[in-house]
Amino acid sequence: MSRPIPPEILDLVIDHLHDDLTALKVCCLVSKSCVPRTRSHLFAGVEIYYNSGSQFELWRKAFPNPPDSPAHHAHTLTIHDIPHLTPADAGVGAWFRAFHNVEQLRLECLWRAPLVPFYGLSPAVRSLRLTCVATEVSALICSFPLLEDLALVNIFRWSDTLEAYAPLTSTTSALPSAPVTD
Repeated sequence: MSRPIPPEILDLVIDHLHDDLTALKVCCLVSKSCVPRTRSHLFAGVEIYYNSGSQFELWRKAFPNPPDSPAHHAHTLTIHDIPHLTPADAGVGAWFRAFHNVEQLRLECLWRAPLVPFYGLSPAVRSLRLTCVATEVSALICSFPLLEDLALVNIFRWSDTLEAYAPLTSTTSALPSAPVTD
């Protein structure tokens, strides 16, 4: 007579395999009881290349209901290459909101994309890295009250009159943590 493995032991085994993606994927295939715990490791870091929306659309098709997606397991979210958002992309903001536990947010090569969908994305964001962004970033930065680490690399301002990108100062800085007072 076989007895099931206690969930606590199963969780310990899966946690031990946290950096072996192949083993975690096999665990998902072997038993449904492994799926929730393995998702927390498999989706801890999500990186999406928007280029023509292909990866973005694949994610949306695989997980059509954002609240039920594994996005809530993500602690690091990296978004690349969003050239611009059109009215057809109106659901993008709601889709990004599913990533509500992100602690590290990286936005790269967002040339003319509005940053509004990312404002206050996750109340847990402590680290923000903006690379090759061509838009005003101060409102985005201010929307993360727990921000401790900020990196700005190749930030540009779009000039409608010159029809060119004018580089702003490129800096990397760490925000000092302020003591909490009541």
